[in-house]
Amino acid sequence: MDAYIYQSDLYCPTCANKRRLELDADYPSSLQGIEYDSDKYPQGPFPDGGGEADSFQYCAQCRVFLGNELTVDGIQYEVEHLPDIEMLRMTSENITDAGPESCWYDDEGEPLQPGYYYRYCTPGCLPDSDPYGPYPDYAILCQHIIDENWPEEGATY
Repeated sequence: MDAYIYQSDLYCPTCANKRRLELDADYPSSLQGIEYDSDKYPQGPFPDGGGEADSFQYCAQCRVFLGNELTVDGIQYEVEHLPDIEMLRMTSENITDAGPESCWYDDEGEPLQPGYYYRYCTPGCLPDSDPYGPYPDYAILCQHIIDENWPEEGATY
């Protein structure tokens, strides 16, 4: 979705156009739409939700998701702020110490492979699912979690 910048905020096309119409009513027709300062008039469109950012971008007025991509730091930030997800790095020793009755062993009693895992939790972080993984490194784990929990473009919060 395209994004527009106005007074240091991002706006969806619908809200930006509403604001433009409000502002145009205050300008003589010869000046409508020619203001190039984003503090005075919405600028854009900018594709892909305004571009890559460190967090998900939402319209400042209606809170619709603008569909931007995340930077590597943004992926890590968003994953760490998803509610009720626990991320773990499990070594062979951690898995052995947990014991065969734990979720770190499969149905045949074999230990899971070492690596990075995540699992969903109830509020307060009590495990509420089996672990998902293993992933070879933290970055791949984070990318997978984002892919599974990415907001739909146009969704609001």
